[in-house]
Amino acid sequence: MTGATGPKILIVEDERIVARDFQGMLGGLGFGNPAIAGSGEEALRMIDEAPPDLIFMDIKLKRDMDGIETAFRVRARYDMPIVFMSAMTDLETRSRAASIGRVFYISKPLRENEIASVLKSAGL
Repeated sequence: MTGATGPKILIVEDERIVARDFQGMLGGLGFGNPAIAGSGEEALRMIDEAPPDLIFMDIKLKRDMDGIETAFRVRARYDMPIVFMSAMTDLETRSRAASIGRVFYISKPLRENEIASVLKSAGL
C-alpha cells in the first residue's frame, strides 16, 4: 500500500550496519525511511501488520528462516515484489530464489544505480 510519502518499503537484513546504510541509500533516492526487520520472523509479523509495496530481502539470515524461506511464506499470503540481496551468487542459491517466481536479485555490495534500476523495474 502506497502511503502519503510514497511507496512503503521493507528491508529484511540481519546486519544492522548494512540495513542502516541501505535505508539511507533508499532515502537518498527519495524513498523516505524504509522499515527494517532483522529476521524472517520479524519480517512476517511486520508484513502482516502493514504490508509493504516492496521487500528487499537478504538471502542469508542468521535465525531459523533464511530469506528464501521467508519469501515463500510471504508469497503464500501476499502478491508483492521481492528483491533478493546477497553476496552469494552460486547457481543453487539463485535457482532456489528464482523458484519463488516474480523476484528481482541484486548483489552485495549494494550500488545505488542497481537499486534505482530495480525500483524502476518494480514500478516504483
